[in-house]
Amino acid sequence: MSDEFVVRGLVGGRPTVARWVDGHLVAETDVVRRAEVVVAMGELFAAADDPGYVVQAALDRGTMAALLTTMRAFTVVTSVEVPVHSTVPDS
Repeated sequence: MSDEFVVRGLVGGRPTVARWVDGHLVAETDVVRRAEVVVAMGELFAAADDPGYVVQAALDRGTMAALLTTMRAFTVVTSVEVPVHSTVPDS
């Protein structure tokens, strides 16, 4: 089991951590629920320097979509850890 990413920050004023492990979000219920709402709302993430690159919020379509969706679920993100060996872009 290895973390493909770790997001740390605040949700509702409380410090929390979310991990993407073996293709699944491992986090407190509040974070998971908020991430599911982001997906249900159909959030789209676009690169500022490449508006043609759009990623739809998802927890089942690769690491990049999961990372962006998880980050959006936080009220405040304080750090993001991506292992050097990770293949974040659409793995």
